[in-house]
Amino acid sequence: METTALPQKDDVKSPATRHAPAIGFVGLGHIGLSRMEMLARISGKSILMATDVIPERLKQAAGVLPDVIIYPSFDDLLAKGKPDAVVISTPNSMHAAHCQRAMEEGIPVFCQKPLGRNTGETSSIIEMAQSRNLLLGIDFTYRYACFSSLKPLLESGEIGKPVAIEMCFHNAYGPDKNWFYHRSSAGGGCVIDLGIHLIDMMLWLLDYPGVEVIASMMSSKGKPLTAEGQEVEDFALALLCAGGNLPVSLTCSWHSSPGAGADFSFHLHGTLGALSFRNKGGSFYDFEAVRLHGDKTIPVSEETGIWGGSAIAHWFRKLGESAAFDPGSIRAVQVAEIVDEIYRKGISH
Repeated sequence: METTALPQKDDVKSPATRHAPAIGFVGLGHIGLSRMEMLARISGKSILMATDVIPERLKQAAGVLPDVIIYPSFDDLLAKGKPDAVVISTPNSMHAAHCQRAMEEGIPVFCQKPLGRNTGETSSIIEMAQSRNLLLGIDFTYRYACFSSLKPLLESGEIGKPVAIEMCFHNAYGPDKNWFYHRSSAGGGCVIDLGIHLIDMMLWLLDYPGVEVIASMMSSKGKPLTAEGQEVEDFALALLCAGGNLPVSLTCSWHSSPGAGADFSFHLHGTLGALSFRNKGGSFYDFEAVRLHGDKTIPVSEETGIWGGSAIAHWFRKLGESAAFDPGSIRAVQVAEIVDEIYRKGISH
């Protein structure tokens, strides 16, 4: 197969005659390619299609997965490939347009986070999916890691009444694409990139309580952010209140000094103990969930390696059951509202 050759119209069977679903991938950066590899592992004989504006990425994808069918544009993929679903891993500023373009054709979507750069974009995507009754998945992948094993322990009352949550995600490196560092294209910096995962995890674990943003401070290279600039934060700290009386702290950063590749932790304090989800040895891929009691640590579960595709795997299983709208995706609006409020209170006006 010539990796850059365009498929002809007859290369892909029509949806009515396929024996396996066809999934189109839009955007083949690190995340997009890793999600395509994950789907290839779990989806059996699925037909994989891909497009990206950078030709080298298409060659790389065809080298990793020789059976992938390459298209020169998103419109070409939709028109000729006629996918059963699409996976969006493009820059944040393109998520809304790409999601809506697919849904106009009646195609379910899985989108990299953030779904939108703000609450308005997020709501518009979800409203369109709901109005057209289409499955919409969002790549809040940490929720599907071994973190999920902590929820039954919380619900059982083993740690008593929750009294506080501490959350942090510090990345020693930061993104390697220029668009991440411009507010108009990314929507923000480390909060919308890293902190958004922690917010989603907190809401999911606590069954989506009301959340108030009490205070927020953020900076770029040590300087406070201003409303007039285009720079984004590389360090942020926010104090939230969940359910009216549960304090929640959030800190996140890019290009910081955690002493390893990353420092990721979610720590829930209770009156009888604590629950913690944290990375191991500074890894971006190895995590453990533990129960804490005084000076004792009790292992609950752990995750290594390829778990990062857990969210797309969950979405693909749901797609196999039904392509209809999942009301659970509406929860992303609350995540976006909290992120927006952190920015509103953290940027100097």
